[in-house]
Amino acid sequence: MPSPIRFAEIQRLLNSHGWYWTRTNGSHRTFTRAGKPSLTVPMCGREKVKHVYLREAQSFIAKHTQGA
Repeated sequence: MPSPIRFAEIQRLLNSHGWYWTRTNGSHRTFTRAGKPSLTVPMCGREKVKHVYLREAQSFIAKHTQGA
């Protein structure tokens, strides 16, 4: 199993595609973009995110930026 990645890596990826961190609820960070669905990323520990959520963010971006 891949080790957790830094939250900043997912944040950088989402920011580069127009999603911005707008809300925190406990250990969950929510990213939004005008006119698009939001994405919530749960963190595991301090400033770490499970690798599966990087793949989820990549799929989410691909799905919601087609034709944009």
